[in-house]
Amino acid sequence: MRYFVTGCSGLVGNTLVGKLVERGIEVVAQCRPSSVLSFDTEHSSIRVLRRHLQDLEPGDFAGCDAFIHLAAQMPTSGMSLAEYMKVNVEQTLHAFYMAAEGGVKRLIHIGTCSEFGLSSLDYPRLSSETPLRPVGGYGVSKAMASLALLDWAYESDLELSILRLFHTFGEGEKEYRFWPSLRKAALSGEDLPMTLGEQLRDFTPVTYVADRIIHECTRTDLKPGHPCTRQIGTGYPCYLKDFAEYWWKHWGAKGKLLFGAIPYREQEVMSFVPEVDELAPRSICPWITD
Repeated sequence: MRYFVTGCSGLVGNTLVGKLVERGIEVVAQCRPSSVLSFDTEHSSIRVLRRHLQDLEPGDFAGCDAFIHLAAQMPTSGMSLAEYMKVNVEQTLHAFYMAAEGGVKRLIHIGTCSEFGLSSLDYPRLSSETPLRPVGGYGVSKAMASLALLDWAYESDLELSILRLFHTFGEGEKEYRFWPSLRKAALSGEDLPMTLGEQLRDFTPVTYVADRIIHECTRTDLKPGHPCTRQIGTGYPCYLKDFAEYWWKHWGAKGKLLFGAIPYREQEVMSFVPEVDELAPRSICPWITD
C-alpha cells in the first residue's frame, strides 16, 4: 500500500505519516520546499516530495492507493480572501485533479469545523446535514473547496470523503495554541490568564484523528460517485475550563489558572460540537468525568 499525503509538516500530517509507516504503508510525503519536517525523512518507507501544490503532476501519484489532502493556508492575520482562495480552492482542486488523473482511487480531503461558522450558533450538534455558514477567509475558502470537490466527485464518479476536524491537539502543535500554552505555563510554574472557560468544545487527540483518517482510507462503504462528509471528534464535548483544570492538575502545576482574566473574543462561539459516526474510546478523554 502507498498513500500520498500533503501538508506533512503540520500537526496532523506529521502524526499521520508516523502512524502509516508503523502500519507498513509507504508514504509519499508532500510539503513546501522550505518546510521543516519532524519525522525521519530517511526512512525507507517515506519519499519526501518537496513541491508546491500547483506543481504536482499525475506521475507524482504513481502507485498510490489513497490521496490525503491536509495542506491548507491556515488562518493568518492580514491575509486577503484572494490569498486563501488561491491555496485552499485553486491549488487544492489542482492537486485532486492530478491525483485522479494519476490513478488514485480513494480521495480524502481534510476540512475544518470553521466551515460551519455561524451555524454553530443555531445547531447544538454539527453534522453533515448542517448548513455551511463560514465567516472569514479561511472558513469561506475551505467551505468552497468542500462544495467544489463534492460536486466534482459526484459528476466524475469518484470515491471522495471529506473529514472535518474539530479541536485537534497534541505533541507538535504550534506554541501559540491553547494546549501548548497551557502546558508551558504549567511546567514553568507560571499563572495562566484565560477566559471564564465556558466554551463547549470536543477536544480530540491528534493520534485519534490520524487513526480515523487511516480508517477512512480502507472503509468499504464509500462508493464511486457518492461522496460523503464526516465530522472527526471524540463525541465527548466538555467545557474549556474543565479541560484546562484536568491538564493543570495532570502536569502538577504550581501556578494558578486565572479564569476571567481575559475577555471573550468578539462574537466568541460558545458551542462547537460535532455529531460523530461513532464515539471514541472513553480512555482517550480522561478529562471527561461524568
